[in-house]
Amino acid sequence: MNGLARELMERRVPHMLALYAGGSWALIEFTGFLVDEFLFSPHWTRVVMTALLLLVPSVAMLAWFHGRRGRDDVPLTEKIGIPANLAVAAITLFLLFGGRDLGAATTAVSVETEDGETVERVIPKTEFRRRAALFPFDAGPGLGEDEAWLTYAAPTALELDLSADDFFEPVAPSQFAHRLFELGLSDLRGVPLALRRQIS
Repeated sequence: MNGLARELMERRVPHMLALYAGGSWALIEFTGFLVDEFLFSPHWTRVVMTALLLLVPSVAMLAWFHGRRGRDDVPLTEKIGIPANLAVAAITLFLLFGGRDLGAATTAVSVETEDGETVERVIPKTEFRRRAALFPFDAGPGLGEDEAWLTYAAPTALELDLSADDFFEPVAPSQFAHRLFELGLSDLRGVPLALRRQIS
């Protein structure tokens, strides 16, 4: 094992892999910045991360065969291994992300105003919007009936705060209260967790 470790150090394999990991992290962070700044598809971060992980064997082969000081010949293993790794990476990326929307996270729609004017608006695509059902908070033992309105005020405040985000849609209790009343619940408080998950 000491011989292998010495060989790896002489060929600078750990050094190259460490540099590759640092560069990969920087590229993933930069991709995340581009996705947030220009509203690209959030899938791009996973595409870049997956591609970088799939290319680790090629980086390891390059480090092993060319990391030692001096001129090195290109062995047959590298000539076959790196193209094979690139082909496997391309096929894997196609299988994982071929059906995903990798374009913009928004789309332009035309809306007609009350005055008859056509206005074009940019809205988030449906698949990139997240939804969450908001339930009244469960009143603790120290909260009296006079302060019970606070359990309803909290989700309303959350709804108003979260509605500013175009990519997040909070679902207020008023939108699913009728379902709970049909199930025999007289109050929106104290809904069992399993039922909350089902409604969500």
